[in-house]
Amino acid sequence: MALRCIDASCMVACLVPGDQSYEMMRAWGAFESGEDHWVGPPLLYSETVSVIRRLAFQGLLTNSEAKGIVQDFVALDIPTPVPRGLYELAYDIAERYSVSRAYDACYVALAQIYTCELLTMDKRLHKLAHRDYPLVRLMP
Repeated sequence: MALRCIDASCMVACLVPGDQSYEMMRAWGAFESGEDHWVGPPLLYSETVSVIRRLAFQGLLTNSEAKGIVQDFVALDIPTPVPRGLYELAYDIAERYSVSRAYDACYVALAQIYTCELLTMDKRLHKLAHRDYPLVRLMP
């Protein structure tokens, strides 16, 4: 059993019908079967719900579809721990890469604290952090 940190980009890819890569489908299957456990920082929930709402606002999902997806997401009950030092490390990571916001750094910090892989579809985040944090994995 593996522990993996998941970011909102991957969470949305798992929840919203569309073209999912083989790798993302495999990761989702491992989570659903209990083979893998997922965690995320507390902002995982607000970011994921925000993306789903944006998709509904843009007309890519109906409001009914979006609400159902949000309910399914919340029912997954993915743990969002706040280990000691999470926010301080996130700040340091954001400072290291000269970014003005520490949102994405929270995912990297959590993965670093738990020494687990961070699954992301965010190419910018991967490009920024993968050299120093090789456990940041870009999902195709």
